[in-house]
Formats: sequence, structure tokens, C-alpha cells
Amino acid sequence: MSDAYQNLSRCRSELMGLAALWVMLFHAYSLSFIFVPLDAVKSAGFAGVDVFILLSAMGLYVSLSKGSGDIRAFFLRRAVRILPAYGTVVGGYSLGLLLSGRIGLPLLLWNLSTLYYWFGIPGAFNWYIPALLAFYAISPFYAGLLRRCSHPVGLTLGMFPLSYGLYRLSIPLGLTYTQDFVCRLPAFALGMLMGRYLLCGQRLTPLHGAGWAAGSLAGAAAAWWCFSGLGYLSPCYLIAAQLVPFCLVCAAAVEHCFPPALRKALGLLGQSSLEIYLLNVILTREFALLSPYLDRGPRHIFYYAVTGALNLLLGILLHRLFARLERRLLPAGRISKRDTYPSSLWKS
Repeated sequence: MSDAYQNLSRCRSELMGLAALWVMLFHAYSLSFIFVPLDAVKSAGFAGVDVFILLSAMGLYVSLSKGSGDIRAFFLRRAVRILPAYGTVVGGYSLGLLLSGRIGLPLLLWNLSTLYYWFGIPGAFNWYIPALLAFYAISPFYAGLLRRCSHPVGLTLGMFPLSYGLYRLSIPLGLTYTQDFVCRLPAFALGMLMGRYLLCGQRLTPLHGAGWAAGSLAGAAAAWWCFSGLGYLSPCYLIAAQLVPFCLVCAAAVEHCFPPALRKALGLLGQSSLEIYLLNVILTREFALLSPYLDRGPRHIFYYAVTGALNLLLGILLHRLFARLERRLLPAGRISKRDTYPSSLWKS
């Protein structure tokens, strides 16, 4: 386990694929299982987003630290990766809603702008892409701060109270709709710390293991405190406390237990995670429209099997299309493997 941090990087695409499937399972709101533990896994699927954010931030730190220092090139790569896919999928979907009379032109424009989340526009698209772009925006500043910091663990831990303070401040300001972003700042900081560990060759020492174990126990204790009705914390904080050990264990399982064919398939899903995510949001929103045609059998299993398979297939095909466009749009020398493999729902 001494090279566990490096293993996290080696298995990054596969972890992205697993997280994408987990989020899709969570979004299958009408699906239920007879086996209670499976329902528990499904209910916890929103934690897949935290996995994406951690791995995304890890890739962002590496990209910023090993790049040429050209911030414009950094943002260009991210824009080319995100915006064509987002504009095509979400723009096409919003246009369809407009033509069918379900939304007006202002909401279509809000969707295309990606600013709807920050203004609390009702009926707009999902929160993740605007939040992801915000993480990109703060990455150069935070990565530089982390590189210069002599106590990176302390800086990372400080993100927990800072995030909670911002959340509490959002309540009187009427900005609680931003909590999906604010409450995941600790996951972002943890990912940045993982990126620093990767570049400096940090090993998982017994002291590090004890620290992650202590964080997990603290998260478990906080979860018990919440579930006992003694108080409330956003589940994002409880997840963040255990996020790194969870990802390290999953990476070890992928490295040592998964056959090559399965790893290749998960890696492909991870590389296509942005497109898979965008399509999945649409399919989730349109359950009432599609289910009369596709819903067969008990517990909606057939419906989610069919739409899930189509979701993955179309996501992979769209990713290949946009990957070609990405290679055409980016100037020579400004694209590398580091910039094309997944880092978040979905990319760094």
C-alpha cells in the first residue's frame, strides 16, 4: 500500500467509470430492489459526484503544476472539453423543450449560459456543470496556495470549517441553492492534496494511514450524531471525511481484482463520463415522458435497463465525436493525454 497514491492516479479512469455507474443508479429514482443493502448502495449514489470532484481536482493540480504556467491555455483546454458537449446536448434539449412549449426563450438562454445555478433560476438544468466551471476558476489560485503552503494538511482541513461557514452564511442571504457547490469544497481540497502527493512522490505511510482512519472515524461519529437526531450536517461533509480512504480502497480493488476486460470497459465509461452525465440528467428529467413507452415488468427494472444501456452507448459515441472536435480546436502542443482522460463528471 506504500504506493497507494500513485495507484489512485493509475486507476483514475476506471474509478470514473464506477462513479458514473453509481450516479446513474442514484438517479434511477423509481427503481427499487428487494435486497435492502442494494437499496442502501443506490441511495448513497450521490457520493459518486464527490469521487468525481476529488479525482478532478487531483488532475487539475497536476495539470497546473506540470504545465507551462499559461493560465489561458489551461482554461482553453477546459472550455474546449466542456462547452461544445454541453452546448450541443443541453442546447439541443432546451431547444426541444422550447419548440414543444414547455419552456420559454429566457430559460433556454439561461441554460446555455451556465449561469442559471448562481441566480437560482427555477426549472433550469442540473447544478453540476456550473459548479464544475467554478472549481476550474478557483483552481489556479488554490493550487498556487497549496504549492506554497508549508502545512498542506492543515490548509486542507481548514476547508471544512470554511465551507461550513459559507453554507451557514448562505442561509440568511437566501443562497442555500448553492450548497451543492459550497458543501463540496472539502472534496475539492482533498483532491488538490492528492495531486500534490502524486507530484512529490508521497507514500502512504503508517502515519498517513492513521490520519485517514481518524478522519473516517470522525465522519462515522458525525453521521451517528446526525442520524440520532442530535443535529444536522450536510452529507457532503460526512462523505468527505471518508472520501480518500474509500477511493484508495476502490483503486486497490480495481488494480488487483478486476480483470483487464472489465478495467478497459470502465476506463471507456470514465473517458465518456461528461457526455454520459449530461444525457443521464435528461433521461432522469424525462421519466414521466418516456416511461409509458418503455416501462415493463416490476419495479421499473426493464425501463432503467433499456435507458441505461442507451445512455452509456450514446455517451460513448458522443465522446468520440467531441474528442475529434477537441483535437481540431486545440492548438498543436496544447493537448496531451493528461488533458483528455477524465477527471470529473466530469473532466479536468
